[in-house]
Amino acid sequence: MTTSSQIRALIDQTQADYEKCWQFLSSWKAGKLTPSLDQIVDFQPRLAGAIFNLGQMHEAIARERRLLIPRKKILSAKWFNYKMKRLAAYQNALKEAIQIGRVIGDSFAWIFYQGERNRLRRHYLHEPIFKIPSGLGGRGELAFLKRFGVFNGHLMVYHGITSFLRIGDVSFWNPVSNSITAIGELKAGKATKSGFGMRLYLIW
Repeated sequence: MTTSSQIRALIDQTQADYEKCWQFLSSWKAGKLTPSLDQIVDFQPRLAGAIFNLGQMHEAIARERRLLIPRKKILSAKWFNYKMKRLAAYQNALKEAIQIGRVIGDSFAWIFYQGERNRLRRHYLHEPIFKIPSGLGGRGELAFLKRFGVFNGHLMVYHGITSFLRIGDVSFWNPVSNSITAIGELKAGKATKSGFGMRLYLIW
C-alpha cells in the first residue's frame, strides 16, 4: 500500500537528481563548464533513472486503484472515496514531477537537435507520448543507455527523457558532422537467469 512517506522520499530523491542535472546544463550553457564526453554520457542515465522511478511508482498506484475498485461494495464508502482521492493526488504529483524531468530532458536534447528542422518536423507529426517505459522494457532501455552512451562513435540521445522526440527510442548524434544521423528503436528480449537481451533496430 502506497504511503505519503514513500511519495515524499521519492520526490526528494528526484529533486536531488534534477538539481544535479539542471546545474550541469546551466553551467554548460553559461560557458562555465566545457563538459567531457563522459559527463555528457552520464547525464542521461541519471535523468532517465529518476523519471523511470517516478513512472514505476505511478504504475504501482494505478494497480492499487484497480485492485480497490472490485472491493468497493465491501469497504466503507467514506474510506474508499478518501483513499481513491489520495491515490489520485499522489499520481498527479508524480505526473508533475515527470513533466519537470522532461523539460530538463528537452533542454538537453535541443543541444543536438536544434539544427535538425526536417527531423523535428517528422517527430511533431506524431502524437505526444505520455507513458513512461516501465517493466522489463524500461529497465532494458536504462541498461542499454548506461552501457552504450556512445555507440559506434555516435552519442546516443534517449527519447524517454524528452517530450518532443516521438519516433523511436534513441537518436544518434555524430560529433564530426554535428548532426543526427540515425533513429533507433530498442526491444527487450526474454528474461533469463543471467539477465536479458536488447535489440536495436535502426528505423531512419
